[in-house]
Amino acid sequence: MKKFPLTKEEIKEVELLNSLSYDDIVEYVKNKPITESKDNVIKDLDLTY
Repeated sequence: MKKFPLTKEEIKEVELLNSLSYDDIVEYVKNKPITESKDNVIKDLDLTY
């Protein structure tokens, strides 16, 4: 599997999630589509440092 750096949008989302409390993150995830579709492709995440 080839790894790619995060896009600007992904970096902004990570920064947003880092700034939210746990309860706010739960609400954010409830309102965000997390199913994979033709328009919303779920990519593998590289969580290594």
